[in-house]
Amino acid sequence: MLDPVPEELVGTSDVVHVGLIIMVVRNEDPTPVLINLLTLLKPGGYLQWDESDMNSLTVTPADGIAPHPRFDEYRSYWKPWLLARGLTWEWATKMDKMFIEHGLELCFHQRLPIQDEIKKPWTDLQVTGAGEQIKNIVIPACKEGEEPTPEKWLQLLDGLVAESQQNQAHTMDMLVTVGRKAI
Repeated sequence: MLDPVPEELVGTSDVVHVGLIIMVVRNEDPTPVLINLLTLLKPGGYLQWDESDMNSLTVTPADGIAPHPRFDEYRSYWKPWLLARGLTWEWATKMDKMFIEHGLELCFHQRLPIQDEIKKPWTDLQVTGAGEQIKNIVIPACKEGEEPTPEKWLQLLDGLVAESQQNQAHTMDMLVTVGRKAI
């Protein structure tokens, strides 16, 4: 996504859909990714970009009152870990402005809360994704003596899984932006 687009792919796509790439965007600047995605589009082509709004990340207990200490502890480590590596998420709330600044006609921009009927599968998806990130990105990046340790990350993951099995919903709003490249 950050490497130049191969020449044979330039201007070949009517539609490009991308999403959930917060781990790719560095230092609040999705511009390099956006430029590459626009390069793929034919004139008149559409770009749809879906991103989670990390600021809206919440837990909703099934009974409305159950505590969620494992989730709170995970979040207390996760956000600082991301920030320390230049991984931010405020840019996702400004995708409409970015699209316009890069010459796209804005077709759609909306915040979509996770609906009640899909909160459980969404939570399962989020916890599974967190597990993949912890095992394949976070732990390999851990440095000796750094907190949390790999073992602590795995304990946090176990806690997330346990709490999610108690029907606690881990949700965040989705931000969906669609733009059209000029003809």
